[in-house]
Amino acid sequence: MKAAVAITLTAGLPGALASAILKPRIIGPDQPTDRFKFVVSIQNSTKVHACGGMLLDSTTVLTASHCFLNTTDAGFVVAGKTDLEETGGVTVKISTLQRPLHKAVNYKVAHTKNRMGDIGIIKLATPIEKSDDIDYAPLPTSDAVPDGSEELVALGWGRNTTWSQGQPAFSVPKRAEAQLEQQPFSKCLNPDFAGDVSTLICAGKPGKTVCSGDSGGPLIDSKTGTLVGLVSISIANPQGVGCSDAGIFTRVGSYLDFINENLGQRGFTDGDNQRIKDEAKRPALLKSCKKKHFDNFKTCRQNANDAFTSNGNQQATKEEWAAYRQDIANCDAFKNMESACDGCAEKATVDSTDETVIQCSEAVKKGN
Repeated sequence: MKAAVAITLTAGLPGALASAILKPRIIGPDQPTDRFKFVVSIQNSTKVHACGGMLLDSTTVLTASHCFLNTTDAGFVVAGKTDLEETGGVTVKISTLQRPLHKAVNYKVAHTKNRMGDIGIIKLATPIEKSDDIDYAPLPTSDAVPDGSEELVALGWGRNTTWSQGQPAFSVPKRAEAQLEQQPFSKCLNPDFAGDVSTLICAGKPGKTVCSGDSGGPLIDSKTGTLVGLVSISIANPQGVGCSDAGIFTRVGSYLDFINENLGQRGFTDGDNQRIKDEAKRPALLKSCKKKHFDNFKTCRQNANDAFTSNGNQQATKEEWAAYRQDIANCDAFKNMESACDGCAEKATVDSTDETVIQCSEAVKKGN
């Protein structure tokens, strides 16, 4: 996707969570409130705010994937606070990071691709329960596409003024809130953009938009309290003044399958990136699955041959030959199951066992 104006891109989080080098932030904030209690601050290993996020359940936070590009461990999530300098709230260590199955966004070429996929899941090392100050974000339906009639609100802790190239980025301690107007994609994208705009939302205007520090934070339908988008990219004008026009948001409804697959205890481990753990286990599961079916194939063939030759195959009748050929054909089913191991192992997770992958391959070939 090519932006109609210069694009201000956010960086990944450094080490565990990168420092805030140009992350979107609220410009032209309205009176702040604490009504959206599912909004959290994602912080680096030194507990400095880096990105926003939304608590979906006790162990799951939704944010932008560019907040942790090339990251396999992370910092902290702070919930239950609108002012990060005040005491209170809940601070929890991040356990794992998860992105959609397609490759992470490469922002140097992202705007030529059909789908940006700037969305990610954080799993927490310790559950965060609901309280007077903490809630979980209501998700939209997959077909819920903002049409301009909604009252859209963005929230965040980052920069609240425009900036020029070369200026340092920073965040502010008090969370800001601003009502944003949905805009046609012509405000955010070049006319020759041929990508999938159904996964995006364009919102904001000069003087009221997102800027450095709001990445990963929410775009909310304030009438229903439903989460409809998350902050992806802020935009600079042709003069290089950042955060001066509409911003681009990832439409949450486009990724409900990915989100639902990672809710609850899924991914609730204690350290490394969930996908890295999943992928590390798959070769052994694949090997075990193929060996099981190949051994069954060899045993089946041997049993068929032994049964046929036990009475002397030179005297076999036509019917006995037909039965023998059918037995050999039945053995080939194990070879077919062996070929199904690849797909089943590819879907395996760190929680999968040899038996679950084998059962998957058997079901595939039986058409279940």
